[in-house]
Amino acid sequence: MLKLFISYRRADTRKDAARLYDRLVPVFGKDNVFKDVDTLAPGVDFREEIVSSITQCDAVLVLIGTQWLTIKDERGLRRLDHATDWVRIELECALSNDRVRVIPLLVDNAPMPHHVVLPESIRKLAYKQSRPLRDDPDFHKDVDRLIEELLQFNSSKTSTATIPSAVTEPVGFNVHRAIQHYFKAFNARQWEDARATLATIRASGRVPHVVEIDKLERELWDAIDADEAEHDYDIIRVMFQHASKSHVWNALQRLWEVHPNFDPDKLADKVRPAAAPPPRSGSIALVAPFEWCRIPAGLVTLEDASDFGGTRGGDYYLPPFLIGKYPITAAQYAQFVNAPDGYRNLQWWTYSTEAMSWRAQHPTATRTPFTGDLLPRTNVSWFDAIAFCRWLSAKTGHTITLPTEQQWQRAAQGDDHRRYPTGNDLDKTSLHFTGTLLGQPTPVDQYPTGASPFGVMDTCGNVWEWCLTVWDAAHPPDEVPLTGRAKRSVRGGSWGVNSESLLQVTFRNRMEPDTEGYHLGFRCVQLID
Repeated sequence: MLKLFISYRRADTRKDAARLYDRLVPVFGKDNVFKDVDTLAPGVDFREEIVSSITQCDAVLVLIGTQWLTIKDERGLRRLDHATDWVRIELECALSNDRVRVIPLLVDNAPMPHHVVLPESIRKLAYKQSRPLRDDPDFHKDVDRLIEELLQFNSSKTSTATIPSAVTEPVGFNVHRAIQHYFKAFNARQWEDARATLATIRASGRVPHVVEIDKLERELWDAIDADEAEHDYDIIRVMFQHASKSHVWNALQRLWEVHPNFDPDKLADKVRPAAAPPPRSGSIALVAPFEWCRIPAGLVTLEDASDFGGTRGGDYYLPPFLIGKYPITAAQYAQFVNAPDGYRNLQWWTYSTEAMSWRAQHPTATRTPFTGDLLPRTNVSWFDAIAFCRWLSAKTGHTITLPTEQQWQRAAQGDDHRRYPTGNDLDKTSLHFTGTLLGQPTPVDQYPTGASPFGVMDTCGNVWEWCLTVWDAAHPPDEVPLTGRAKRSVRGGSWGVNSESLLQVTFRNRMEPDTEGYHLGFRCVQLID
């Protein structure tokens, strides 16, 4: 029988890994699906146990979520860069064994990591064919496809005539008794028993039509999440009575890795580190190349994105504004990072609880894997980009922020509804995308022929650019909130894009605000008083 190993990060894809495990066990057997290093006995060398487990496996399923690549330790260093990181050890072992098939599973539309941002010892992962593992309502469809492919893989490895099926039910199985047992386990908060029972009911293929099993599963995981969050929070309540504020704050950061912003007693307001006062408005010159392009008042038409969970399109009239001619470069962002009152000043993240939580988990700025002062700065989250704009606003005395989708598209498109900055046909000599095969961004001033009608550079290719706009809420352009963890819009494509349609100035995309992509940057807008 096929033996499987599930590799995942708890803070990134804990629930997805558990749901996948529940689906795989009824098909391949509990003894053939290995998931948790946490269950190892005390004193066991986890490295040896990982190597031993993977060596016995036929396939390693690598769950990659939006934080898999960038999640950091308490010192602000990327976990994947640690030689003792469990996930890294798992991959090093699996990728070095030609007998083991490594299958990346991209959770909830997470991008496949590019080889240049992976430690050298696991760069082969970037060339493994991936499979999607989307959220509901597509989760079980994706798992069904994965199971089918694993069964085919199993049949190719063995001459056994009978291949287990996802619809094979246990001997003596009675679906009515199973449903009764599930509710009994659920009401008794016996979560492992409830999960196993529900997985067996689903795998039997005999779910009564009156039972909404997907709804039961969602309710089960909501209850598990709530129970786990409350259990961990009870410990923090005890710490609040006896430990220092800094210990309680650090504990909240770890809790928020798995249960974002869970704080029913509002303890964060009582233990949050004091923010330094904002500096007086002054002046600062960002290093070249930096200049503003003036965008005149006019109309812009956004395409409908409701089919992808985003806002509907429509016509918008915009007053005049200034936009950065280029994306913010590595050297310009370094000014923010290195300034005494820059990145280290907590004041720039006080615009939302979510941003403060992000900053607490990132005491130092994430490094970009690319070298070059003129390259667009990548590996910047939406939270960081807003903080940069707030810092620049205070230093210059002007109102500087990220562009809304409407502002970004008008600056890139002009007045004639063109598809690309240079016209209706893509001029491949005027931009940087995957067709160049360079494998990283290029200097922001390298393609002067790719300017928009208003002289704005690099709006097509090179890096996706953060916008202010909330993806799934129709806020007026001048009323976009800075609070919340909703996905934010990104525009423009990147050096890793291989589809011309994604490079069109009208194409609307979105990402989680805590994404720090090697293909993701930003530019600024200055409002005109």
